[in-house]
Amino acid sequence: MSTGLGLPTILDCLRAGEKEMGLEPEGWQAGTNACDEQKLFAAKQVGWRQGLALFGSKSLRSYATAIHENVLAKMKEWNMRIAPPPNLGFTAVYMISQLKELLKWVERGKRYQRGVAWPEFKLSDAEFFRFGPGERDLVVTVKTENGDTVYLMPDNTGTSLEGMALLEAILETEDSMKPESFPKYKGVVVPCVMAKIKTNLEWILGLANQGNVIVYAEQEIEFGMNELGFAVREETVLGSLRSIKPPRQPEPFILSLNGEPFRFWRRRASKDGDSYLISMFQFTRDHFVDPGNLEDIVK
Repeated sequence: MSTGLGLPTILDCLRAGEKEMGLEPEGWQAGTNACDEQKLFAAKQVGWRQGLALFGSKSLRSYATAIHENVLAKMKEWNMRIAPPPNLGFTAVYMISQLKELLKWVERGKRYQRGVAWPEFKLSDAEFFRFGPGERDLVVTVKTENGDTVYLMPDNTGTSLEGMALLEAILETEDSMKPESFPKYKGVVVPCVMAKIKTNLEWILGLANQGNVIVYAEQEIEFGMNELGFAVREETVLGSLRSIKPPRQPEPFILSLNGEPFRFWRRRASKDGDSYLISMFQFTRDHFVDPGNLEDIVK
């Protein structure tokens, strides 16, 4: 099963939510008992945001509101295909982001026939990088018309990765990539793709900023690719709740916690500012009794 992760819409959701909640980007922290993926995201997300400036408003947009009806209306306006969030309550803030792009290869590819059961295409304008000693330990890069570099790499591990685990594996590969001085191959043959992916964002739940905690996270990505280029539609919905704790009432000091004696004394001040001790007592448990009507004492 195909997996995927879109960072721009997650980051743009947070950016919109921060404006709504009056938060700073640096304030996001991994929650208690957070997974390693959330800790990595919390540590890196501010630096990753610089990439948001590379998207135009026509391709990437976001919106945040504390009103559930408003986010539903905005999702309808944007024709978002992802399911709307549930009503999370009066302390909730809803964040949505949508990315839509269609990018073409610098050099158009051609359909390629080699007798397999799936459609493929060939891109001739490709560069090769090696990340390991194996025959197929190669990363192929291809340019798009807008200047993006696409990295293509066969998965030789047989291990399915998703979410931040996939991102970590990619970063590890990039760290070990070296250009092939004399590449054995010319061009690359790539399968055509049409995928609808529901991303697993459980790892972000619990991310917190000044008492605002991410409690709802969904992402869906539609991706299509052929010899002309590729198109991506990425949609993310996040929901946060404000942790509201009622103000703690000061606890009274217990004078005789377990029946211990206590002392009482008083002073009376004169007009010239002096004060005089009048009476003093140390009361014990045997006199802890309801006095009834105090006036009876002074009759």
